[in-house]
Amino acid sequence: MAKNFYYKDGISLNKYCKEHGLNYNNIRKKITNKTSQKEIEEIINSYIKVSPKSSKPSYKIDGLSLRQYALVHNYIYPTLRTYAQEIRKKYPDKSDNEIALLAVKHYEENHAFKELWFYKGERLVDYCKRNNLTYKTIFSYLYCMDIKDRNNIPDWAIKLAIKKYNIKIRKDCFKKLKLCQKEEEFKKITNLLNIDWDSVKLVMSFNFDCLKAIYFVWYFGKEKDSLIKLDKKRIKNVYNCLKKVDLLEINFLLGYYYTGIYDTRQLIYNKLFLSVRKIVINLINTYEIKYNYDYHEELKAEADMLIFDFINRTNSRYLGQIISYMNAYIKGRLKAKIIRDLPNHKQYSLNKIAYQDSNKEIIDTLVVKPIIDISYFSIDMINIIKSLDIIEQKYIILRFKKLFEDEEIASLLDISLVQVLEIREKALEKLRQDKNIKLFKKLY
Repeated sequence: MAKNFYYKDGISLNKYCKEHGLNYNNIRKKITNKTSQKEIEEIINSYIKVSPKSSKPSYKIDGLSLRQYALVHNYIYPTLRTYAQEIRKKYPDKSDNEIALLAVKHYEENHAFKELWFYKGERLVDYCKRNNLTYKTIFSYLYCMDIKDRNNIPDWAIKLAIKKYNIKIRKDCFKKLKLCQKEEEFKKITNLLNIDWDSVKLVMSFNFDCLKAIYFVWYFGKEKDSLIKLDKKRIKNVYNCLKKVDLLEINFLLGYYYTGIYDTRQLIYNKLFLSVRKIVINLINTYEIKYNYDYHEELKAEADMLIFDFINRTNSRYLGQIISYMNAYIKGRLKAKIIRDLPNHKQYSLNKIAYQDSNKEIIDTLVVKPIIDISYFSIDMINIIKSLDIIEQKYIILRFKKLFEDEEIASLLDISLVQVLEIREKALEKLRQDKNIKLFKKLY
């Protein structure tokens, strides 16, 4: 049956639907195989009454379609279209033009500022697509950097963001490795880690299971032709080095531990001991902690526990990365402990009450309940915080009272890191404009 066989008001049904914003395909399905012209007309008329709008509305702004408008202004069309669809659900009675204008306004307020980022004349989002990078992750790293000109992102910032991105990908891969059961799943992850699968199979021939064989190649293999490989000679050398294992660097000691060849945790601890003690001393001096033998010993014991915790967390094969991560991880955890133990430290108190007994505070309550508990802030501070949206209130409490990092807040609130950064920016901007608040300005 020809496409324009059906007619309405003297013109083809297809053309009539386009002119009146109707869905031609939906109508045609209803009248297919109908032979009576009267019956066909009744079906068409009833459909028009029930469904006056097309499922694909024609959004236009200044004579341009939404797609053309997005192209002219360097906006991401799918995102803009999604906003329009969401607004349509909320305001079904508004016209297509009104919906389009609201969608653009929402996009410009909540999303467009991200698209002002360019690297070597190319939009950051396009650069990420071209290089198989996750835009949201790269953007979140760049957003935290001190970049003055977003229209011209410097090389150092891109390199640092990609470095962090690769570390994140590596961490995710090793998490997934522990859950793998089939050989195909292991092989897929080794490809992401640039591990030579033939080398893994070679190690497995020496009675290693797949997971430990992958660790073996990862820590003891050498990079060749963009792949991490090893041969029988290299495997033999790994076992020969056990005779002088105490002289090896930390990255190789981790290899022995993760492959189950030798428990090297005590050797790693001995190599990190002095560095960690320096971290403890520096923190004590930085926070001007008065001499207290019991508390100092408590910090040292905590640091020792963190060393062994760190050993089970790291998965880098490069010595420099391992040391950097160790310093950041242990320093961060000890710093958080000291802050919790010294609630009146001036740098972290937002008001006179500043902090309550942490044992009485339940983080789940903070995340779920849309209220400000007076136990967290003074009355004056509460009046200021109330000017924020609920989600912004939660962020301020979690970040500046509970001292959670942005990544942890994203996990607690079940949103992305990018969304957390957006909430942070909006909340602090509102607080900066409040004449009564001065303590927040000290944080920035």
